Amino acid sequence: MASSSISREPVRDEEYYFEDDLTIFMVEDTLFKVHRHFLTRDSEFFRGLFECPVPPNEEEEGQSDANPIVLHGVTLHEFRCLLRFYYHGMYAPLDTLADWTALLAIATRFVFDRARTRAIAELGARLADPLEQVRLAHAHDVPAWLPLAYAALVRRAEPLCDAEAAALGLRTAVRVARARELARERRAVSVSQAPYYPFERTYACDDKAVAAVVGDVWPECAEAPPSPPPSHMSLAARVRIPVGALTGFAF
Repeated sequence: MASSSISREPVRDEEYYFEDDLTIFMVEDTLFKVHRHFLTRDSEFFRGLFECPVPPNEEEEGQSDANPIVLHGVTLHEFRCLLRFYYHGMYAPLDTLADWTALLAIATRFVFDRARTRAIAELGARLADPLEQVRLAHAHDVPAWLPLAYAALVRRAEPLCDAEAAALGLRTAVRVARARELARERRAVSVSQAPYYPFERTYACDDKAVAAVVGDVWPECAEAPPSPPPSHMSLAARVRIPVGALTGFAF
């Protein structure tokens, strides 16, 4: 019995029928020709950019090497990390702190919310240096990192060195010093020394008391959403101060 077929006009899939154009960008002194799809789908900035009408009798930017869209203030590394994330993320994910930091920077600047969320998650699981957490949190608006980073600076045995204080800025460095002093006044951080050679010092921390100090010195931290501890390291491991690691104790 012959089968009958019903012919009909094909319909375009609502999600996977792309009407995409290639656009030329210039970053520093390098040209890139990439699809608009990812940019307009995930970035409010680029959606608005491509919706702007082209003035009469003018060539649309981004359609030729002679008239690219120039992305000022963006580094080659940042833009390449953004493109790598979208074009090759499944097969060649970003794998260094520098790459994820670059992605966080450009995703924040151009409002790529999903890329920014992924970069924050990856960096949160990889960053072990509280100074770098504070620096990046301030630079890229990630307040959730600050409470634990400040607490780590309060707990650690050694005070800020000149270079660290300069990197944090005067106001933050002064507040770190004040928090460390207050924590020791309240016995949130205490030290005991062995009476025999090599006279090792043992440091003890009361986590709740340290958190209270952070809240007093940085009241704005109470408004920040909680940040989960890095997946590769327990909270206890991140705040433990090794016994005998130092020969002195400083504020």
